[in-house]
Amino acid sequence: MAKYSYADFSALRRVRLHQNVTITTDFRRVETDRPFIVFAGLFDRSLGGFIYHNVFAASVKLCFENARLHLLFHEDRTYLNDVTLMNPYVDEVWRQTVDRTLAFEEFDPSSYRRPVPTFDEWEQRAGPEADLLLTPWIMHTGSMRAFANRARLRIPEKRVSALGSKLVDLGLDPTRWFVTLHYREPGYEGRRPDPLRELDPGQAITVTRHVIENLGGQVVRIGHPGMTLFPDLPGFVDISAVPNCFMLQAFAVARSRCLLQLSDSGPMALSQAVGTPTLVCNGVVSGNIFDENSACLPQRILNGDGKVIPIESARRHGLYIRGAIDKILRLKGYRRIKNTTEELLAATDLFLEETKLCQTWRKPSSFRRIEPTNRIELPLPELDPDRFLELDL
Repeated sequence: MAKYSYADFSALRRVRLHQNVTITTDFRRVETDRPFIVFAGLFDRSLGGFIYHNVFAASVKLCFENARLHLLFHEDRTYLNDVTLMNPYVDEVWRQTVDRTLAFEEFDPSSYRRPVPTFDEWEQRAGPEADLLLTPWIMHTGSMRAFANRARLRIPEKRVSALGSKLVDLGLDPTRWFVTLHYREPGYEGRRPDPLRELDPGQAITVTRHVIENLGGQVVRIGHPGMTLFPDLPGFVDISAVPNCFMLQAFAVARSRCLLQLSDSGPMALSQAVGTPTLVCNGVVSGNIFDENSACLPQRILNGDGKVIPIESARRHGLYIRGAIDKILRLKGYRRIKNTTEELLAATDLFLEETKLCQTWRKPSSFRRIEPTNRIELPLPELDPDRFLELDL
């Protein structure tokens, strides 16, 4: 394979992929022992972005019958290693620190400095042998449904027993179904306040009471330390305050009947990645739902006259596309309104009816793997838009 130079990386960073490029392993048939090497730069440190890109990169590997997956990321968030441990398709991890960077990091959209063009590690660890380099721009979440084999993340088997016992010790009944619940509050480390994506905790408490008292379920809240305290309710378990417990939260999501994501936030990527049906309320943008058993209740959009725009009409006109918030809505005098408590309760009822076959802790699920084609076309098409709920209240 041709070796990559720093100039190659600098030039490629400025290029967006606008036309289809077919990548095939036909030329590998004479080298049966030589795997197809996929090298992915996971530069999005946000929980949702990092999970989406893990699933995307693993799904690319599954396009080939003999492939290896190398991941590059910076160890600057506590959950990054845990997410990587949940990805069973990873063959090699390139962990970087602030003072160790590669030229490939020219593709890091979150970096405000030019990386030092070091090539020693790249050469020593067979970086130039990579057949396909995946950058953040290529790993578009809206294309996830295009994969014939979409990878699933899973809890490491050796951790399952202890994590299950921990939930039981915290008060969760192992014989009854439960939902996981998350919403966004200010105070999460590394994130600035975002009023558009934050939820009134009182609404989350109302939904929690409804699931427990009216629907007969249990609720496990996930999140971060410092979130608003909930009333002491029978059937409610709060693990948001447990320090350094990402894997415990991931296990709870994986075993829950569904995730009630009451405002647009990263855990919705986690639940879909492990195969748990996900209801995303207060959705701000489209393209975040890649699981066929999940749905989104988006925020409503009012036009300049204060009239509600029907959801399908708003979607058709691109008002749920990233960037529309500032570039279109504000300029035209449009504004968003968050879901009402009544809407949250109605969507919860609808989604729990859809998942009614799960009457105990969810069992780990897998997917039926289709024979790989040993080829991939980029960019991948965006298939089937998110399933948006439009309630008739």
